[in-house]
Amino acid sequence: MSLSKKLKSMVWNMLAINEEFCSIQGEGKNTGVLQYFVRTQGCAVGCYFCDTKYTWKESDAITDEYDIVKRVLESGAKWCCITGGEPLEQDISKLVYLLNFNNIKTQIETSGMYYHPIVAKIDWVCCSPKMLYSKKKFEDKILEDTDEVKCVVTNEKDLDFYLDYFKDFKGEKVFQPVDSDKKKISHMITERRLNDWKVQIQQHVIMELR
Repeated sequence: MSLSKKLKSMVWNMLAINEEFCSIQGEGKNTGVLQYFVRTQGCAVGCYFCDTKYTWKESDAITDEYDIVKRVLESGAKWCCITGGEPLEQDISKLVYLLNFNNIKTQIETSGMYYHPIVAKIDWVCCSPKMLYSKKKFEDKILEDTDEVKCVVTNEKDLDFYLDYFKDFKGEKVFQPVDSDKKKISHMITERRLNDWKVQIQQHVIMELR
């Protein structure tokens, strides 16, 4: 089925969105790329170090996917990053198909605690796993479509766990020291002399961007 026919056949719904803005991607493989960010509302993962706790509470789904895509196009950005919250707590299929139809590259930032087949249609899937700090089970199936894993490290135990869990993952692998102790954690990771993992901190924070 062509993309245009697929769009016509889909039932449209609304999304719960916290905010939208255009900025520079500050994390992972696409660091430095201009992107339009769509931050969904709602997240039941519950990491204690989360820097967007204001997105946790559920809210009404009142934002139309067509309107979101219109704002993406108006922004001039060639990429749209769907983040959260946890985007896969909602059905973002229509939004992704609409972005694809309008030649906008898509990226998702997800915890991997949920799975939806739509991830296979997303250009860059960044999974930031939170299984160590959530009661929810990690959905290993999402790794089939994941381009990058980005693991927040708070201590040496975290580091050892992720090194073992993702030892066979073939995509991009990034360690991100937790903001509250990034100097100490960065030194700890460096001492391991790892060649198949990158170490990055949030560049948008350094540049004082959103």
